[in-house]
Amino acid sequence: MRKLEEVFVEVLAHYDLQGTTEEGMTGVWVKEEKLLALGVRIARWVTMHGFAFNVQPQLGHFDGIIPCGIFHKGVTSLQKEHGKEVELNEVGKIVLQSFQKIFTFSHIKSSTWTQNDGELTIVDNAAVEMTEAVSNG
Repeated sequence: MRKLEEVFVEVLAHYDLQGTTEEGMTGVWVKEEKLLALGVRIARWVTMHGFAFNVQPQLGHFDGIIPCGIFHKGVTSLQKEHGKEVELNEVGKIVLQSFQKIFTFSHIKSSTWTQNDGELTIVDNAAVEMTEAVSNG
């Protein structure tokens, strides 16, 4: 999980933003607001990881909930913190590059992205070669 956080701290640095992690919590923050949530699931000896990277969501959607159960911190987005419009496909490419660097592998089968309300989702068998990712850390 810490390496996944590192991926997004690096992505934020690309936009001249300082992403931080918080002791005892999972995710990445800019100032006191959460910008990235991470999740993990283990079922039948298979580990699945996921992330929610707030690129350009409608932040008002968070008003009626307590995101991640953390009531004393807010939620923000890359676009809000960067101060100008960000292109989702560009962000996706930067995420992939950072992921490749942090996890020290180079092969990705596909990098097709889809957009839904400011969310970025990788699709079309865009899985990394897991044997290579595991063998390299």
